[in-house]
Amino acid sequence: MSNQRSLSLSDRINLHTRKVHSQNHWISNIKLLICLLDHQLYARLVRQFYELYKTVEDEVTRHIEAGDEAGLLLKQVAMREIFREEAFREDARYWCGPDWRDWKESGPMKKYKAHVKELSEKEPVVLLAYLYTMYLGLFAGGQLVRRKLAKKLGFAPSSCSGGSEGLSIFTFSNPIFELKRAYHQRFDALELSEDVTQRILDEAQLVFAKNLVIIADLEGLPGALWRLFIVRLWWIWMALIAVWFMWKTLS
Repeated sequence: MSNQRSLSLSDRINLHTRKVHSQNHWISNIKLLICLLDHQLYARLVRQFYELYKTVEDEVTRHIEAGDEAGLLLKQVAMREIFREEAFREDARYWCGPDWRDWKESGPMKKYKAHVKELSEKEPVVLLAYLYTMYLGLFAGGQLVRRKLAKKLGFAPSSCSGGSEGLSIFTFSNPIFELKRAYHQRFDALELSEDVTQRILDEAQLVFAKNLVIIADLEGLPGALWRLFIVRLWWIWMALIAVWFMWKTLS
């Protein structure tokens, strides 16, 4: 523990969430499979996570505007240019249609939002865990999802502004590497007590776990994964047949 205290906050979060970080990578892969396999399922995913990003950003903004102690800390790291509520709204419109607001949030998402709001009332500084994990996830695994989804839709968007419709979530006005560097610097410049730091580390783990619950609860996910299994099985079978024919030809 003493060795960890000498690390920067971003390094400590990465170290503390190393185990669940692999789960986060799995989350990104699941998102990728969903968007390639079933557009309706991806639409539900976008609609659900719109609720999370809106809630977190609303609460962070509320504390910043209030100028309270937590708000001053949140203000040091919050980058309004990367807030995603509007981007999620645009993508929800694209994927779900004009009646996207009629798509109801799931039970787990309602509980997730309630947890964030309760945290905002009791320990608002711990919202830093959400600011770190949610946006760095979009900078990293989210860009893989974006490239694959763009290819699927026949788009060829750049890595920053000027992206195509339906990809607003992953489209930023500045290069990703610059945003990541600036974000890390802001977090590492924070001066926090060890108790507060530990709460942020624990909450960061919880974010990953709750995200998995939201994805697992998506209506239609089991069927989509089953179709994926059948498709993969078919390709394996075709590959085995090709190998057999090659062997027969050469023997």
